[in-house]
Amino acid sequence: MIGSYRIYKPLRDNPELFATAHLIDDGDAVAWNAADLDMSAELIETLAEEEMTPEEFALFLKRNGLTQEAAAALLGRSRRQIGYYLSTGPVPRVVALACFGYEVRLTRRRAEAA
Repeated sequence: MIGSYRIYKPLRDNPELFATAHLIDDGDAVAWNAADLDMSAELIETLAEEEMTPEEFALFLKRNGLTQEAAAALLGRSRRQIGYYLSTGPVPRVVALACFGYEVRLTRRRAEAA
């Protein structure tokens, strides 16, 4: 979010400002010492749920019987990018969401076939 949205631009490459993070609204949001700079706890929770570690990505591949080449084709990435996600990460949010969606779709197809 900080790297993507204009409102959070002041936090980019500014560790001093980032370090001013504090809770507001009885813990329902995080704010920084800059005008109109806050993020809801709900948004932070949603983003955390959409994250995927390299280990989780490896488990996704294993669960679904995907090679790195197959994952690259499925996710529209290069084989090299898939290797990077598996070794050091991070796995981009859009890739993590695609993985979650892929598994939901497979689960539905299996349920319909049964």
